[in-house]
Order: sequence, then structure tokens, then C-alpha cells
Amino acid sequence: MKFNRIAFRLKPPDPMHQDLINQIKQLVTQQPENLLLRFLLADHLLENGSLDQAKQEFQEILNQTQNTHILSRAGLARIDFLKESYQTCRQTLEMLISVGFADLNVRLLYARCLLKQSKLYEACQQYRNVVALDPFFRDPELEEIRFACP
Repeated sequence: MKFNRIAFRLKPPDPMHQDLINQIKQLVTQQPENLLLRFLLADHLLENGSLDQAKQEFQEILNQTQNTHILSRAGLARIDFLKESYQTCRQTLEMLISVGFADLNVRLLYARCLLKQSKLYEACQQYRNVVALDPFFRDPELEEIRFACP
């Protein structure tokens, strides 16, 4: 998943990317239980701004895995963030963090979500966790609050 250095805004759909998505859709139709293909499709749909379709694919993966596919949950959190459903996004990210899935991308999205909810202290703490994981990483908006908390 291109979750590294998360895009926080939707990009305009790319027609070339749409061709790839159509090819992956055909493969998923032929192999509906192939979770890797379905995840690839969901990820590409998300990258191309087709949030509702991506959500449907991530949900299908969760249905097939009895709600255990962590990366699909992270994808759903990203969709919620892009749709400005910050509370739902935050709940999903907190669940992911509580089960130990707290890589740089999840923490960065969590910090961004907290910032959108005006929880500056918590956002600052999470951003510090991101920088601790990758000392060379900087996010301009979060960098502004990084030194604001004790």
C-alpha cells in the first residue's frame, strides 16, 4: 500500500491508472477469493480517488477474513480521513494502535486526524512518535505544532 507519506487530499483521477484498475477488476472477477488481488484493487481505487469503490473492496476483504485484515482497516481509516469522518477515522486508528499496528503511516494519519479534531497536544505527541520512527521525516503542518507541547 502506498501508505507511506500519505496523501491528505484527493488527486484527480488518472486515465492511465484507470486502465490498470480495470485490468485488476477483471482478475478479481476471475479469482474473487484472491485477497492480494482484491487488496491491490482497493489500494489502486483509493489512490485514484474512487473512495466508495475502495471502501467496498476493503469491506469485502474484511468479510472474507473475519475482520482481521489490518491493512484493510488502515485503508478504511484513510478513506474516512479523506471523507472528513475524523471521529470514525480516529476510532479505527486507535484500534490499530492498540493491537500493535502502529507504523509510521498509521501514526502520521492519527496525528493528522487529531489535528483536524483540534486535539493539538495529542497530535503533537503522535507526530513526535512519527519523527522518532523516522528522524528525517517532516510534515509542514504538523511541524508547526511539534514544539508547542511540553
